[in-house]
Amino acid sequence: MTDGSNTTSTADRDLAARFHHLEGHLARRLQSPVPPYERTPETLAQLTAAVQDDLTLLGCIDARAQALDGLVTLLANSIRFTHAHLSALGLADTSRLSPSAQSHLDLLAELALRLNLADVSTISMQSAITQRHLDAATQLKAQLEHAKHAAQCEQLAAYFDKEAAQLKHQVDALAPTLANRLEDQQAFAERMPVLEAKLAEYVERLKEIPEHLREPKAEEVTQLAAEVSELEARVREEKEQLKVLREVPPDQLLVRLKLEDARHELEQLKRERETLLVDLARSLAPT
Repeated sequence: MTDGSNTTSTADRDLAARFHHLEGHLARRLQSPVPPYERTPETLAQLTAAVQDDLTLLGCIDARAQALDGLVTLLANSIRFTHAHLSALGLADTSRLSPSAQSHLDLLAELALRLNLADVSTISMQSAITQRHLDAATQLKAQLEHAKHAAQCEQLAAYFDKEAAQLKHQVDALAPTLANRLEDQQAFAERMPVLEAKLAEYVERLKEIPEHLREPKAEEVTQLAAEVSELEARVREEKEQLKVLREVPPDQLLVRLKLEDARHELEQLKRERETLLVDLARSLAPT
């Protein structure tokens, strides 16, 4: 157990050191702190590739800078030599130059033209090459900024993908609950007419019993009154539950099927009511 813990801690320290090294390089190149991000093997690979590309680009820029610096030195020496040669010859213009010297000045003029210079002095050449260094550095900084924004966009995309997956999981988990609530609502809607019909039936049955016959059958009246009270309480409870579930839209096909079942149940209740009325009439008939 101790060896495994030491190995894990060593790997964590090594990973943290690699992130620290990469972040230090990016901070120096961007001249600003590295924005926060999630430290994962994927981001480590992306940062390593980005830093390696940056180092390669810096190497190319350094090589070009050294070449340009060498060219500036060569041009400065050539310009000094040409001026000295012209002064030694006492020439104020280039009309009496040798073909090689004239060719050399033509090359300097062509380079000045490519650098958009008005003259071929050493100061102008150095300024132009320095500006090229600044342009290369500006371009590199823009590339690094683009890479930083691209990494942030990838992180945001990964975050939103994770959030979408969590929401889908929550919806999938709630789907059975919503289906059960829909079934409960449909069941309540179907049972309420039946209960109300039974309540009305019992009320009518109470009204049909003559006043002078209620005394001998007081126990039946008491039983019917208790059933009526129980049905009223159930109807109130069903109405309250239906009020809560009314927001869920019912399945039309399921409702029609349940309605057919309710109609059959209503017919059965009607037959039972007729049987009860017959039994009640027989029980009330004089013997």
